[in-house]
Amino acid sequence: VLWPENPNNAAEVLLAWFKKKYARENLAVVITDSRSQPLRQGVTGFAIGWAGFSPLHDGRNRKDLLGAFSGGSQVNVADSIAAAAVLVMGEANEQTPIVRLRGVPYVTDPHLAQSKNFARDNDLGVDMEKDIFAPFLRSVPWKEGWKKKRVR
Repeated sequence: VLWPENPNNAAEVLLAWFKKKYARENLAVVITDSRSQPLRQGVTGFAIGWAGFSPLHDGRNRKDLLGAFSGGSQVNVADSIAAAAVLVMGEANEQTPIVRLRGVPYVTDPHLAQSKNFARDNDLGVDMEKDIFAPFLRSVPWKEGWKKKRVR
């Protein structure tokens, strides 16, 4: 199955349909796929599109359990939801195309889509200068214009 041309727009369309069909406001949509990770066995789900929530929760500068500032981290909400959903949907012949999750942390504001701070297409992307993998990515002698040969 190919990805939608614009996964976030597809998620927005699905979200509008679900809200109208079920007369609910507090909904969100995540469109998923699965991927492999280096040095890990198996696949996990990740988000290719989302609507109705911010895909990133900023947990930095929060106090830890002892009351000290922990530095914290940012939570990739969209990929976390996608991983749980893909686990439930399955990767083979389970025929479970949709999963309903309730009580998901950080997905709480039904009016977030109208907010000025609503995250869009590239909000999960990281500039090369800020990426923790940048030293590795820069150390590889990448070749421009390489094309995979077809096997016939």
